[in-house]
Amino acid sequence: MRHYISAMGLFVALVSSTSSSQYPAYVKNFTSCPVTVRALKHGRPGFTVENKSKRPIAQWRLGCVKEAPGNDIVTFAFIPWEVPLGPKAPQNRTTFKSWTPEQVACSNRASAIAIIEVLFADGKSWAAPIAFEKVLDAGKMGFVIP
Repeated sequence: MRHYISAMGLFVALVSSTSSSQYPAYVKNFTSCPVTVRALKHGRPGFTVENKSKRPIAQWRLGCVKEAPGNDIVTFAFIPWEVPLGPKAPQNRTTFKSWTPEQVACSNRASAIAIIEVLFADGKSWAAPIAFEKVLDAGKMGFVIP
């Protein structure tokens, strides 16, 4: 039910938009994050997620991050993606070539899209150095929606 409500909310946001050009592809990368997010081109739809670590990644989680002086804030956190990212090219990246619901949701919140959690294949995890409710738990090899 929770997934249905989230999907319906994103659908309404997409339908009510007048033009996809009003949604800039802003991204944020935390320096300690093992995964980077890159916009394809300024103002163009889509982005690339790339594993920059030497370890395989089992899951990763996107979030909307609003930058504030000295205090970044997660304005929305998404369900983790179960798209593995290998440690070497070309399996170390995935590209989204059109506007995603995540980009629209973050744009509507005046926030950048960012990787906020990573679960490695060995069960270890990484989380962004800001306050938010974490769902990827080291050792459990999965996620739990609180």
